Amino acid sequence: MPQGLAIYRADGQAIVDHLSIGGTFVDVVSVNAGATQTFTYPEVPGGQLRIIQGRGGSHTWSTGTNGSGQATLTVTAHAANGSLAYGSIIIVLARSTTEPTFGIAVDNGFGRAVSAIFPQPEFVGIATINATPGGYYTTPEGYTAVTHQVTIPGSGERLLYAVLPSSTADTWYRLNTITPSVGKDQPTQYVKAGAALYDSFVTVYTKAATYQLPMVLTFRHGNTTASSNTHGLRIWDAASNVTFDSGRDHINYTRIANDLAYPDVTGSVNSHAGLGATPAIAVPNFLRQVITLVSGSTYRRRWFIATVRRNGTNLESRLIEDSDANTTTVGSVAGTYDSGGRTALTLAECEYSRYSSFATATVTTPSAPSGALQAFPNAVISGEDAATMTLATNGARTVFVSGETINVNDWYAPQTAGIGSSYWVRATRISGNTANWTGTLDTWLAISTARTFGYTGVAVSRSGYYRFEFSTSATGTPIVSTSDNVRFVAAFVA
Repeated sequence: MPQGLAIYRADGQAIVDHLSIGGTFVDVVSVNAGATQTFTYPEVPGGQLRIIQGRGGSHTWSTGTNGSGQATLTVTAHAANGSLAYGSIIIVLARSTTEPTFGIAVDNGFGRAVSAIFPQPEFVGIATINATPGGYYTTPEGYTAVTHQVTIPGSGERLLYAVLPSSTADTWYRLNTITPSVGKDQPTQYVKAGAALYDSFVTVYTKAATYQLPMVLTFRHGNTTASSNTHGLRIWDAASNVTFDSGRDHINYTRIANDLAYPDVTGSVNSHAGLGATPAIAVPNFLRQVITLVSGSTYRRRWFIATVRRNGTNLESRLIEDSDANTTTVGSVAGTYDSGGRTALTLAECEYSRYSSFATATVTTPSAPSGALQAFPNAVISGEDAATMTLATNGARTVFVSGETINVNDWYAPQTAGIGSSYWVRATRISGNTANWTGTLDTWLAISTARTFGYTGVAVSRSGYYRFEFSTSATGTPIVSTSDNVRFVAAFVA
């Protein structure tokens, strides 16, 4: 018969039992661009760290053991490229811990299931996914990429575990958050919910007529709050912080394995066996940017996104080319830039049936835009005294910086006379200054007339992040393309 300790909540659902593989949540670390930092964990033996690769700029990481036998994590956030030169966030787990001489720790033969040092995240609810697409576009490989807004319950730091529908359709999923204040993607598995700077969304890449949305479980990161239960098990650390309370739905890992590898090229699919019957997974993230010099200050930028789908008890992964466009973004340097590693990634899993039944929505895939609308995500338009962008009626896009007009990738390609009469654009400020701004905000504007946006005539430096949405109607329905986090910077030079 099974051996070990089982801990139950009041309704009889086991929080920890012999089926758990063990593993404790340890830390969330971040490193600024251009820095290398080593983190030491005295309570974790060397070789016992498990890393869930989060998001951020171009970075690398490695685990090790110091001279005292303690686990270490070294993260290098590169600063070689302007569009991927920003900090990185990594989530740290441990298969075993070195516990103090006091308190209670629970092992189940596979690893540490409950710790008196590290509080286990507790379940706080199901995120709400808006079934109405927030925007969509066509990728170079012919996928329709559809975004859906996710609302995270509560406030404070949250860990996100995705419950994917089981399917063999050519449909792939990516869950990520974005920080408008810095205009950069953040981890698929972590969000500071409730703060104005953070949003979360699901992107579905599909060639099918319909698709199912995933479900997202959220767990609170930080010290556990004591429940009102007058019975059960409660553990405190030396500082009187609760690290475990059987009245809470603590995360219960059923898999922590370093066996996930994303394909190195588009068009191929990797399959990873061994998922549970009802898996909720923290999907390691991977992003690749390939930049080549076209001529002068013009570069070709291609973005490749790691995506996943669930096929029964197999997790399948695919590298999808999300966009391919020319740019004159300040800081572009030719090369290949990876956000973390591609192989031997940690896949953390728990069973969602412990927390909720599966509930989802079926969505009809929006019709792909009839024209070739071109996204310009994460663009930076920077100049002295002025920095503007003009959308011409024929699909051309130009920027005016430092007294010079420069042609950049078109907003519609190929350029077509009068195509602007079929589209409307709406500019929305995400963060930053609106002083010295030209161009109407928060209003749908017909591009039958050239539209110019940006900063002009600045007496002090101005900067801000803006979202540009395109629609085929004056009402804004449907939104057929979105370019998020376009940054304008006008530096005042006396």
